[in-house]
Amino acid sequence: MVHILDLKSIAIENEVVVKVPLQEFLWITTKWLTNAVQLFVCNNIHYRIERFRSSVKCALKRMSIRIDPTFEQDRIEMSC
Repeated sequence: MVHILDLKSIAIENEVVVKVPLQEFLWITTKWLTNAVQLFVCNNIHYRIERFRSSVKCALKRMSIRIDPTFEQDRIEMSC
């Protein structure tokens, strides 16, 4: 969906005042907040997964179990 804003710019002493209807402003703000929350949640999940994987690797090293070299390349892909 292409969203076109009807912006009216008025120059007042080297400042540009942009008039945006309230509904448009709320739509943009909601969209931005939704994206920000999704990004935060995805980053948090990625961080937790990486922390878990590194703690597992540390535990395996302490038990002196040989770590499979392919374990490093395993990546958990998430669609964010």
